[in-house]
Amino acid sequence: MFTHVMIGSNDLERARCFYDATFVALGGKPGVMDPRGRLIYDHEGGRLMITKPIDGKLATVANGGTIGIAA
Repeated sequence: MFTHVMIGSNDLERARCFYDATFVALGGKPGVMDPRGRLIYDHEGGRLMITKPIDGKLATVANGGTIGIAA
């Protein structure tokens, strides 16, 4: 069962601008930053989290990874 998707970002403020606009357009709310510095979006039982990688390396594209958002 789907619970969440976490993706990496090298620029959380840029990601916040994009995903805030996306989620608001879909009827959701802007994201909130948790104490660990992760940007979190909750909508209709699903959760999207965006974070800088915990290993300190740059975030890169997932090889073969996909994320679907029903719209």
